[in-house]
Amino acid sequence: MFNPGTVLADNGYFDSADLIVTAEYAYAEFEYELLCVCLHSHLTDIPDSISTSIPSSPDAPIEKQVVILHTGPSTTDTSLAQNLSNLGVGGIFLTDYNINDAYSFVPSDFDGLVAALESA
Repeated sequence: MFNPGTVLADNGYFDSADLIVTAEYAYAEFEYELLCVCLHSHLTDIPDSISTSIPSSPDAPIEKQVVILHTGPSTTDTSLAQNLSNLGVGGIFLTDYNINDAYSFVPSDFDGLVAALESA
């Protein structure tokens, strides 16, 4: 899995990677509906609020894209997790920890996240 931490300058990386993090946000900043539109239509004129993370080319298949949301609620947003799964993204990571701790600790409701994804 690649996590570039920035906009991919070249969608050619999708040829080499199994998964690429293309959306990494604080939970409160995430705009699910806008993500759906961008991923499905491969918009070239993506609003500034998410233009730094979402590829806008058919060369960036949704099943290879990962969404990471940090600083979220302590219980899993089941609806959001299921919607992202049903959208077809390749990976989802939702955590209540802030960006500085998000990769150091298992989310408080990891079992809830797994259950939400299993039922999607």
